[in-house]
Amino acid sequence: IKVWDLSKISKNMNPQVSLFFSSTGEWVAWTPDNFYTSSNGGKSLIGFHINNGANQSAKYLSVDKFKPFERPDLIARAIEGENLNKYAREINLEKLLNGGLPPTVRIADYSKLNNESSYSIKIGSYQFVIFKNLFLDWKSVKSFCSELSFEGYSDWRLPNKNELIIIADKANLINKDDRKYFWSNLEHSENKNFAWRIYLVDKYGYFGEKTSEINVMCVR
Repeated sequence: IKVWDLSKISKNMNPQVSLFFSSTGEWVAWTPDNFYTSSNGGKSLIGFHINNGANQSAKYLSVDKFKPFERPDLIARAIEGENLNKYAREINLEKLLNGGLPPTVRIADYSKLNNESSYSIKIGSYQFVIFKNLFLDWKSVKSFCSELSFEGYSDWRLPNKNELIIIADKANLINKDDRKYFWSNLEHSENKNFAWRIYLVDKYGYFGEKTSEINVMCVR
């Protein structure tokens, strides 16, 4: 869906706002100036495609890394007909794309993780552990869980879809601030760049881009 300002018709006019609604219920709205707003999982639907030339693979960067562009207030102004160029000029996009991103953090010594940075939850025969303020992409969190030695156990792994649904049904056992996004080990059957994850606030699960760095949970 595209929203046009018909009071400013010209040969090279752009839509004020574009909207996309997925079959899973997620949605995203964006402008030609890269500002956007979305549903909880809608960020996984858009991103920046960086062309590196004929001899190198293009690079895809998830839009959730570019917080300055997440502006629902400006989307509302664009729908009302306002030109957002002046707001876009205040953001150094080149810096964000070429080194302005925060460094990726990896934990080399898992033994340093303690009760201040994590806690575990028992549900039936399952034991889940949640790591607060730790964010990893799908490939990294899968390795993280399989290599984890914690609370005297070393058989940790990335939860499967059904196990995430189990803990989502017991979300009241999780600290309110930690009810966020978590990866499962389920890859998309047709597109291996996507894996299934769940948002514990509303128990909504969907396939998201594997490169997104979200919260960490392991199970045994």
